[in-house]
Amino acid sequence: MDKAFELSKRERFDSLLLRKDELSRSNDYYHKIHPIEAAAVDKNLADAAAAAEAKKKAAAAKAAAPAPAASQESS
Repeated sequence: MDKAFELSKRERFDSLLLRKDELSRSNDYYHKIHPIEAAAVDKNLADAAAAAEAKKKAAAAKAAAPAPAASQESS
């Protein structure tokens, strides 16, 4: 086989590269190594999710409410 071709192939670096799933760690891992920071991040994520849910409910309630009738002015 042609050695120059084998070196030019993209797959020659696959064993050196780490994929996202190989680098990721669980939330429990971060709670073990940085418990204060991990708790703060979890709280911020929960607050953001609650705010997004409240915004979504408000938008749904606004869309479901009937629009007020336009007042007619007589001259």
